Amino acid sequence: MEEKNKKRGVRKILNIFDIAVILLAAAVLAFLYVRARAEKKAETVAPIVSESSEDTVRYVIELTPLYEFQLDQVKPGQEVIDYKERYDFGVVEAVESGPATVEYKDLASGVLRTVPAPDTYTLRVTVKADCIRTGDKIYLDGDTLLYEGEAMAVVFSNAFFDGRVIGIERSED
Repeated sequence: MEEKNKKRGVRKILNIFDIAVILLAAAVLAFLYVRARAEKKAETVAPIVSESSEDTVRYVIELTPLYEFQLDQVKPGQEVIDYKERYDFGVVEAVESGPATVEYKDLASGVLRTVPAPDTYTLRVTVKADCIRTGDKIYLDGDTLLYEGEAMAVVFSNAFFDGRVIGIERSED
């Protein structure tokens, strides 16, 4: 009987030992993964800096749907800040507002129709920003790639908005 208890005791120690080895192996793998990602990011950012030129870009963000009380929260001269990482995405140059629209498919004819959405608005915000240009790619602050159709979560004077980039114009200043 004592022999069985000793074997069970040894087995419990081995189980704890096994768990410790597994945790140590997981920690080593996590460290190697993080280190490899950091090296990979350094390799991808290096060409951006070495083969790039500073430039100025104007782009338009469409913010929709908005309610009437939100329309005056975006004004020319305000900074555009990334909501998540707080990167600087430029300064508002112009703001245009209009009624928001929705698309629906007419079931009788099968045609896609666009109609005004009741009590909602769309803002088109023109932003001027410093950027880094590499070939046909444009990077804003924080190595954020700018392209048409990109979803953006931005802050204008502490008001948060979701929108999409609908137009980009490069200019050399």
